Amino acid sequence: MVLVRALLPGFIRTFLLAGILAAAGTRGGVLAIQQAPLLDYHFFWSWPLFLLITALSWVLMAMMD
Repeated sequence: MVLVRALLPGFIRTFLLAGILAAAGTRGGVLAIQQAPLLDYHFFWSWPLFLLITALSWVLMAMMD
């Protein structure tokens, strides 16, 4: 259950951090930040960054329980 609660902060933080890094003109190296099309809107996304931030959120929330 804690992992499910960690998905939302992981999504929000990834969305914001990938957008900030891409706006600065970097691709993030290992983070592989790329444009992700969703209908007629393009936003920046990184699966490695999402997994890393979600895992970190999961560990922090599990420690608080």
